[in-house]
Amino acid sequence: SGSLRWHHLSDGDEITIRDPIGRTRLKASDLVDKDNYQKGPQATLQLAGQPVRYGQNVQELLSSVADLTIPFEQFPGWLTATPGEASKIVTDPNSGLVKQIADQGWTITYQKYHLNSPVRLPQKLLISNHDTEIRMVISKWLAATQ
Repeated sequence: SGSLRWHHLSDGDEITIRDPIGRTRLKASDLVDKDNYQKGPQATLQLAGQPVRYGQNVQELLSSVADLTIPFEQFPGWLTATPGEASKIVTDPNSGLVKQIADQGWTITYQKYHLNSPVRLPQKLLISNHDTEIRMVISKWLAATQ
C-alpha cells in the first residue's frame, strides 16, 4: 500500500512511490537535465536510505537493485490506456473504452474510469504478470502547467 506520483513531460518521466505514511521509498526519473546535459547516463534511481544511482535507463536500474521488472517506459501508455502498436487490446463494445491491454507479458485491466472529465482517463486498474500484481487507484489527474 502506498502512493505513486507520476510526472510526465515531453522530455521524460519521473515516478515517486511513497509508503502509507508518506515517506519516499523509490524515486525514478529519465528526465533530461537541460542545464547539465551531457552524453552520459540520463536515468536516476533512488531507493530509501540509499544513494542515487545513475544508468542508461530506469528499467536497467530497477532490475539491477530491486529485482523489479516493471517496464518503466510503458507506464505512460498503460496509465492513460493508450497502448503501443504491439499491444493486444480489448475494448468495451458499448463505450469504446479500453478494458484490457496485453503488453510484453503484462496484463493491464481497466476496472473503472473517471466519468466527470471530458477525456476519459483510468481511475482503477490492475497491472499484473506471472509473479507481480499492482493495484492502482488514481485519485485525480492534473494537466501539466509549463
